[in-house]
Amino acid sequence: MSTPQPPSPQFVKSIAAGVAYWKQRTGNLSDQAIVSLDAERQNLYRIVEFGLTLSETWRETAVVTLQTFDFVERYAYWQEWIPFLEQAIARCARQDRQLKIKLLNRLGQLYRFLRKLPAAINTHQKAAVIAQALNDKRMSAEVHFNLGADYLDKRDYAKAEQYGQLALAGLAEFPQAQSLRASTLKDLGMVANAVGDLELALTRLHQSVILRRSLNQPLFLARALNDLAITLFSAQAYDEARNYLTEAMALLIPTAHELDKAKAQNNLGMIYYAQAKWPQAEQAFRQANSIYERQPGNIYHLAVGANNLGNIMLQRQNLAMAETYLRRSIELWQKIDDAPMRANTLGTLGEVMAAQGSTTEARQLYEGAITILNAYPDDVWASNIAQKLKKKQRNIKDNDGQLKN
Repeated sequence: MSTPQPPSPQFVKSIAAGVAYWKQRTGNLSDQAIVSLDAERQNLYRIVEFGLTLSETWRETAVVTLQTFDFVERYAYWQEWIPFLEQAIARCARQDRQLKIKLLNRLGQLYRFLRKLPAAINTHQKAAVIAQALNDKRMSAEVHFNLGADYLDKRDYAKAEQYGQLALAGLAEFPQAQSLRASTLKDLGMVANAVGDLELALTRLHQSVILRRSLNQPLFLARALNDLAITLFSAQAYDEARNYLTEAMALLIPTAHELDKAKAQNNLGMIYYAQAKWPQAEQAFRQANSIYERQPGNIYHLAVGANNLGNIMLQRQNLAMAETYLRRSIELWQKIDDAPMRANTLGTLGEVMAAQGSTTEARQLYEGAITILNAYPDDVWASNIAQKLKKKQRNIKDNDGQLKN
C-alpha cells in the first residue's frame, strides 16, 4: 500500500487563503451578513472541511467554526455543523484548552438544540472539567449556564436550578458579563415556572428583560419577552402575555430570525387557544408551522407544530385531520425521546379516538400517557396534564354506555 502524499505547498497556501477569507467574513455577522452567507454555505463548508485536516490551518479554521455559530443556529444547520466541531475538538492539544472549552460549549449547544440531551450534558461536563483545571472562572460560569440549560430541557429542575445558581455566583466577579447574566436569569425564571413558583419566575424574567433593555439587544430581548409571556400565560394573565408577545414580534420583524418568530407566533396561538378563539389560534399555529417545516432538522418544533394543529383540528371537529397531525407529532417526539411531550400528544389522540367511538384505544392511550407523566412529579405542567387525562379517562363510555372508573 502506497503512503499518502502530503498536500502540496500550493494546496496548503490555497486553503490558508480561503480560511483567512472566511475568518474575516464571519468575524462580525450582522443579520444581513448571515442572510447573504446562506447562499454561499457550501463554499464555507468546503473550506472548513479541508482547513480542519491540515496542521497549518486547523486552528484558524476552528475559529471560523466558532464565529459561524450564529449562522448555523439561525438556519438550523445543527446536524451538519457537529462533525466540524468534533473534528476541531479532536485536534486540540494541551496548549489549546481554552479553544477546546469554547468548541465544547458550542458542540453541547448543538446537541441541546437537537434534543440529544445526554450528549449535551456529557459535552458540557467535559468543558467544565477543563475550565476548572485552568481555574478559568469566567468560562466555568458559561459552562454552568449551559449545563443549567441542558437540565432545564431535560426537565431535571433541581439540577437546572443548581447550575444556574453556580453560573450567577461565578458571574458576580465579572460585572461586564451582563448578557450571560440575563440569559441565566431567563432560564432560572423558566425553572421556577416549571415547578409552579410563578412569583419567583416573574421576578427573574422581569430582571432578565430589564437587563436586555439596558444592553440594547433586540433579539435577546425578544427571547426574554417571549419567555415572560409564557410565564404570564401560566398565570392566566393572557392580555399581559399578549402585550409582551406583540413587543417581541415587533422586535423580530426586521430580522431573519425565523425560528424566534415562529416561537412567538406559536405562543400567541396558545393564548388564543386558551381563550377558545379557534380561528385566531389556527392562524397563529399555521404561521408558526410554516416556518418549522422550512427547517426539517428541527424535529422538536416540527412536533410542536403538528401537536398544536392536531389540537385545533380537534376543537374544530375535524377529527380525521386531528388524528393525522397527532400521530405525526407522536412519531417526531419518539425520534427525540421526549417522553412528557409525547405523553401530552398521546392524551390528545386519546380524546380524538374517544370522539370517533374507539373507546378501547382511547382508554389505552390515556393510560399510557398517564404512566409516562407520573414519572415527572416535580413538573407542574406534567402533573396538571396527568390530572386532566385521568378525568377524561374516567368519563369514557364503553360501547354499552357504562362509565368506566
